[in-house]
Amino acid sequence: MEEISRVNDGIPTDEELEELADQFGQNWKKLGRRLDVPEPKLEEIDHAHDQISEKGYFMLKYWKQKKGSAATYQALCDALKHKLVQRQDLAEKFCYIHVRSRHLPVGHIQEERATGEVTGASAGVYSETSAQHQDNSSRVKGHLKWKSLDPNPERGIYNSCG
Repeated sequence: MEEISRVNDGIPTDEELEELADQFGQNWKKLGRRLDVPEPKLEEIDHAHDQISEKGYFMLKYWKQKKGSAATYQALCDALKHKLVQRQDLAEKFCYIHVRSRHLPVGHIQEERATGEVTGASAGVYSETSAQHQDNSSRVKGHLKWKSLDPNPERGIYNSCG
């Protein structure tokens, strides 16, 4: 199985930011600068809190509050991977979604996708084709049923199924 990763959509929760701050350590100011937290705010946070993890957490909360919808996993990921921060490990742990995927032959459709609901522009074509297939399948099944009930198939009493 292969693992496929992509950056999570949306905004990190406060709990995730607190967990990240617990693991980030001394370089919380460098991360804050990459997230565009102003230097005076970094100094204020530094003086207001004793524990390093709390400094990191309040810096991240400030970033989230000020940036609003722009305080995304992608922005956090980019800051963590920046050359002055270099915390790819934390970017992968906190910002990425990891999905396991099996290698399948080219053109193979996974069963979940093949049997799922079809939406969008192709849905009408799919539904129409599926309905025709289902109708043809029912007709063949009906024909076979009548043939099996025919006591003398050579005479063809039930031979015209329509």
